[in-house]
Amino acid sequence: MKLEWKIPFLFFLLAFVLFFISVFYLRVEVIERIWERVSDRQQAHRESEAQMTDQVASLHPDMERIHSYLQRRAGREQLSLTLFKADGVTPLLRVPSAQDGKTSEERWFPVRSQGKTVYFIQVIRPFREEEIGLKEALTDTFGFLMMLLSGLILLLALYFNTLITRPLARLNQRLDQVNLENPMTPLTSERRDEIGDLYRRFGEMEERLHHAHREQVDMVAAITHDLKTPLTSIRGFLELLLTRHDMSAEEKEYLQLIRKKADQMNQLLNSFSGYTQNEMLLKDVELSLIPVAPLFRSAVEEYEAELSGLGHRLVCRHHLGQEQVRIHEGMLRRVFANIVSNSVRHGGRARLTLTWTAFYEEGRVCFRLEDDGKGVPKENLPELFQRFYTVDPSRGSGKGSGLGLATCRSIIQRHGGEISAFSSSRGGLGITFSLPVVHPS
Repeated sequence: MKLEWKIPFLFFLLAFVLFFISVFYLRVEVIERIWERVSDRQQAHRESEAQMTDQVASLHPDMERIHSYLQRRAGREQLSLTLFKADGVTPLLRVPSAQDGKTSEERWFPVRSQGKTVYFIQVIRPFREEEIGLKEALTDTFGFLMMLLSGLILLLALYFNTLITRPLARLNQRLDQVNLENPMTPLTSERRDEIGDLYRRFGEMEERLHHAHREQVDMVAAITHDLKTPLTSIRGFLELLLTRHDMSAEEKEYLQLIRKKADQMNQLLNSFSGYTQNEMLLKDVELSLIPVAPLFRSAVEEYEAELSGLGHRLVCRHHLGQEQVRIHEGMLRRVFANIVSNSVRHGGRARLTLTWTAFYEEGRVCFRLEDDGKGVPKENLPELFQRFYTVDPSRGSGKGSGLGLATCRSIIQRHGGEISAFSSSRGGLGITFSLPVVHPS
């Protein structure tokens, strides 16, 4: 059933259940209790009035004592009493009630003495709500209805939480986990309402995104392959022309410039080719369990020497123990290489100080590389890991394919990790990524 019908039906059902239980409660509990109390009161009144007629009969014919007794009785029970002669028409004395109710009950009782009816007593008893507990009954009824309504609303809220809130929360969580490079199990639902339609549409959207990503990778691979063949011929002819000795200096300068541009294009094509190969390998890459501390130390030693030769400095700090991660070592080293290369190429300074830290935090091993270069504007940080995005030329040379950090993201996500960029406190760019730790069983 669709939600547009299910939700109104549930509210109608809630109203019906509330009405039915309320009527049942009023009929079985409240009305029965009131009638029982009325019956008890009437029985008590009959006994009291029988006692009163007996007492009047015992006082006959002393009218003064009878009048005194009836006054006391009327005041105590708040009755209106009238004593009539035996004919039931001629009043002898009247004792009015001190308090009247909204309604009253009138009853007549004969007074017999020595087998004869000597008087008639008219008793008018005011009817008061507190005598039958009507206020208490209404209070109890209101309390019961409030408890019943609260319980039904709670059940309805729990049902809506299961029906709507949890599926939407699951969908929101899935949105945060969408990964084009590492497809997850399709999101499915057996429901036939709007939530089920939303799940199916979301699954179709994921499939279209993965398909578009595969097409993009295939297109880049095809373009790279098609460009490499003519570019190889161009470079070959350039080398042949540069061997000639009958050219002027100006012509050689032009040919050198052309060769330089051809080499740059060849580097870009190699980057594209490496990216497409990496995307294809990620699908079937096998991960191994490796201690992370020795791997990090070996990478630091490698880049300390390399950066020192380029005039840069690497500062290392780590707080790692025996943690292990499940990774492909070659690909993780490629991530290290791309991040270090990105800092050096786009730092915008002749001498950089790179700070590389590694630590364990909440079940994950974190790596953080910061430089003291020119940095990246905060509004551009989320774009750094997008494919074909290049840094702003003001930060460096502006050269690059825009695939280095995108490749890092693909590899880290394939390993179940996360990667992000931030503005370093040292003024430059910071890159941090984390990998889940595998605990020994």
